[in-house]
Amino acid sequence: MGFDDDAVCSASESVTLMWLNRVINALPQAIYWKDQNDQFLGCNQAFSEAAGLTHPDEVLGKSAVELSDDMQPQLLSDRDRIVLDTKQPEHHIVDLTDAGDRPNWISIQKLPLHDDHGSAIGVVCAIEDITAQKQAELKPQHSKATISATPDHITQEADAQLRDSKDFLKHVLNGVDDPIFVKDRDHRWVLVNDSFCRFLDCDRAELLNKSDYDFFSNVEADILWQRDEWVFTNGETDENEESFTDKDGRILTISTKKSSFTDQNHHQFLVGTIRDITLRKHAEYALEDLNEVLESRIEERTAALRESEVRLRALMDNLPIGVWTMDVNHRYIIQNPTALEHWGDLIGKQPQDLDLPLGVIDSWLEENRGVLSGKILRKENCHRRGDDDWFCSTILAPIWDGDRITGLLGVSIDITEQKRTEAALRENEDTLRGILQNMPVMMDAFDENGSIITWNSECERVTGYSADEIIGNPDAMELLYVDPVYREQMIQTWTRLGNNFRNWEWNIWCKDSTIKTILWSNLSGQFPVPGWAGWGIGIDISDRKQAELQLQASETCLRQQAQELTDTLKELQRTQSQLVQSEKMSSLGQLVAGVAHEINNPVNFIYGNLTYADEYVSELLDLLELYQQEYSTPTAAIQAKIKTIELDFLLEDLPKLLNSMKVGSERIQAIVASLRTFSRMDEAEVKAVDIHEGIDSTLMILQSRLKGTQGRSAVAIIKNYGDLPLVECYAGQLNQVFMNILSNAIDALEESSQFSLSNSISKSSDLNSETQYSSTSPCITIHTERISSDCIVISISDNGTGIPDSVQQRLFDPFFTTKEVGKGTGMGLSISYQIVTEKHGGSLNCVSTLGQGAEFRIEIPIAQGAT
Repeated sequence: MGFDDDAVCSASESVTLMWLNRVINALPQAIYWKDQNDQFLGCNQAFSEAAGLTHPDEVLGKSAVELSDDMQPQLLSDRDRIVLDTKQPEHHIVDLTDAGDRPNWISIQKLPLHDDHGSAIGVVCAIEDITAQKQAELKPQHSKATISATPDHITQEADAQLRDSKDFLKHVLNGVDDPIFVKDRDHRWVLVNDSFCRFLDCDRAELLNKSDYDFFSNVEADILWQRDEWVFTNGETDENEESFTDKDGRILTISTKKSSFTDQNHHQFLVGTIRDITLRKHAEYALEDLNEVLESRIEERTAALRESEVRLRALMDNLPIGVWTMDVNHRYIIQNPTALEHWGDLIGKQPQDLDLPLGVIDSWLEENRGVLSGKILRKENCHRRGDDDWFCSTILAPIWDGDRITGLLGVSIDITEQKRTEAALRENEDTLRGILQNMPVMMDAFDENGSIITWNSECERVTGYSADEIIGNPDAMELLYVDPVYREQMIQTWTRLGNNFRNWEWNIWCKDSTIKTILWSNLSGQFPVPGWAGWGIGIDISDRKQAELQLQASETCLRQQAQELTDTLKELQRTQSQLVQSEKMSSLGQLVAGVAHEINNPVNFIYGNLTYADEYVSELLDLLELYQQEYSTPTAAIQAKIKTIELDFLLEDLPKLLNSMKVGSERIQAIVASLRTFSRMDEAEVKAVDIHEGIDSTLMILQSRLKGTQGRSAVAIIKNYGDLPLVECYAGQLNQVFMNILSNAIDALEESSQFSLSNSISKSSDLNSETQYSSTSPCITIHTERISSDCIVISISDNGTGIPDSVQQRLFDPFFTTKEVGKGTGMGLSISYQIVTEKHGGSLNCVSTLGQGAEFRIEIPIAQGAT
C-alpha cells in the first residue's frame, strides 16, 4: 500500500495497519493519496488495477502524468491545489464519454491531510463510477421531457395507456436498484419496489398497508414516524444517514431521501428512496484512519529530514573541498567553510558585484547560464595567491527541484599539489627516457598497430640499424627477421607468450647480415606504459651461446670420464657400505635436522606473515570496494587503469593466490616436520599424539614415490582408520617405523610391477612358483583399530608378490637386505623392530603369503605406563 517498511510500529499498530490495508484493498472505490508535491504515496488495489499496475506499490513516487492515458491524469490532479490551500474537502462529479460515445459519470471526493499544526501536507481521493445511479435518476426526467414534448392527442393516448398498464409502472420501479417506497398520510406503505422487498427481506404482500411499527421496535418506529411527519408537514425533502440492522444482525449504513407530493385528488403521499452506503462509509472511515497514519508517517519523515539536514550541514562544514550554491539569478546562497577560505564571504553577492574585469564576469555568467540550462561543467583554473600559483578544479551542476532547475551547485578542489606532482613526473619522465635511451641493454616499444616507436642506442649498436631506419618503418620486421619461415614462427611464439615473459631466446638479423641471439623479456604486461602497446628489454648473448656450445662439448668428454670413475667408485662402495653405515646414518640425521631447521625458520616467517598479508589484502579490497561504492563514477584515468590491470580478475584471483601460498607454506612445514621426524630430534619425548596424523605425514613425504612411473602405475592408498584415542609414544621414532615399512612396501610393489612386465613379455604362467605375483593394480592398505582398552594395532599391507619364508626369518636382522647394493642398508626394519618393542613395549610382526602380498602388524599400548 506504499507505507514505509522502515517505520517502527508496536504489535497492535502492526495488526491495525494490516487490517486497514485489507479494508482499503477490499473497497470497490479507487482510492489514492498524494503528498503536497503531487507525488503518489500509495493507493488501493482498485486504483492499481484501473491504472494498469500489477501491485499498489508500483505507484509510489510517481506523478499522475506517469500513469496510462486511460486514467485521464487531469482527473487525478484537478483541484488538488485548491484542496491543499483551502484545507477543505471537495466532492464533484465529472461527465465522461467512453470509447462507444456512451456517457459515464465519475464521483471524485478529495480530503486534505493535515499535520499536528493544521497545515495541509497531502490529499486523499476516492473515485467511484456512479453511471448506473445517474442513469436511474435521469430516466424519470427523460420521461417527463418526452411527455411534455409530445402532442396533446398522443399524450392523452399515452396517459390512458399508462393508467391502464400497472405492469409498465412495476417494470420501471422494479428496474431501479435502490429501494423505493411510497407511504400514504397514515404512514402506511402503499407502493414498494422489488429492491425494497429485498432490503427488508419480506414479500410485497407483507409490506403493503403496513407501517414501520409492524417491523421495527417502537423506538426506531417513533424516530421514523417523526421524520416522515416532518416531510408531510413542511413539504420539504429530508435526507439522512442512519444505521439499520437487517434480519441477519448486520449493521448497515443507509442514506434515505424522502419528499412529499399531492395527487390530483389532494391526497398526500411520501416517496422515499434508500441507498446502502455501508461500503462508502467504511471507505470514509478507512480514509480517516489512513489520514492519521499518513500524517504520523509524514511527521516521522519530517523529523528524519531534519536530522538528515543536520548531518548534511555537519558534513558540509567538515568537507576539505569548497562547496557553494547559487540561485537562478547567479546569487550566492550557501558557502561551506572551505569555500569561504578559498573565495571569501560571497553570500548574497552576484559575479557583477565583485571587483573583476568585465570579460571575466561575462565569461563567468555565460558558464552559469549553461549550467542553469541543464549542463554539467568541469574546468581547471590557475589563481594567483601572493607569490604562488594556486590551481583549482571546479565542477558546476544544476540543482533540480522536480521538473525545474532552481539553482546550481559548485564544488572546488585544491589541486595545486597534484599539478606540482604532475610537473615533477613529467620532468622525471624526461630523465627516465634519457636513461632508457642510453642504458647498456636493448629496449624497444611498439604501438597498437605493431609499429616500432622506440629504438634505443644499444639496439642500434647490436643490430647496426639506426633509430631513423627502424622507427615507423613498415618493413622493419622484414629487415630484422629476414627468413620468412622463422619470422612467422617468431611472431606466433611472441603472440602465445603474451606481454609478460622473461628470458626468451630468439635470433635477429643484423645490418651486416650476421645473426645474433637475443635474450628478451617483455615487461609491458607487468609495467604498462601509456601509449606503448608493448615494450621489452634484451641482451645480446651470441658470445655466451658460443661458449655454451664449447662447454657442452667439454661436458660430454667429462661425462665419459665421470662414468668411468662412477664404475670404479661403485666397486669401492660395495666393500665399505657395511663399515660406514652407522656413521652414515648419524651424519644423515644431523644433516636432515640441520636442513629442516634452516628451512623451517624462513618458512615459519613466511607462513606467519601470510595471515597478516591476507588480512591486509582483505582490508585493502574492502577499502577498494568502499571506494567503488562511494565514488561510483571514477575518472577516465582510473577507468583506463581498471581496464588495463583487469581489476575484476585481480580482485577474484588475489585471495586465491594468497591461499595457494598458504597451502604451499603449510606443505613445506609438513615436509620439514617430517624431515625433523626422520632425524628423530624429539625421540626422547613421550607425548600423546594422533597416530593418524603421523601416518598421513609419512605418506606426504613419500608422495613422489607413490606417483606412477614408466614401469608402474600409481600406488593407491586405502585408509581404513578406526576410532583411536591419543596414544602416548615417541612420535618421531614411531613415524620412522611407518616410513621404513611404507618405503619397503613401495619397493616391493615396484619389484612386483617389473616382474609382472617381464613375465608378460615371456608369456610365462607358472603361478605355483615363488615368483607368483598379483595381477591387480599396486595398492597399500593401512588399517588401524583399538583391539582392547589399552592397546591399538596398525596394519600396513600391500598386494605385491609377497615375502618368502626364508626371508621372513631374517627380516628384522641388522644389515640383512634383499635389495641391490647401494639401494638398501638392511637397517630400516631392524631399527623399526627395536623402536616398537624396546621403546614402546609393543610388537612388530610380518605375515606374508607368496602371490598375496605382505602385512606388517604393529601393536603398541595406548599409555606407556600400561607396559
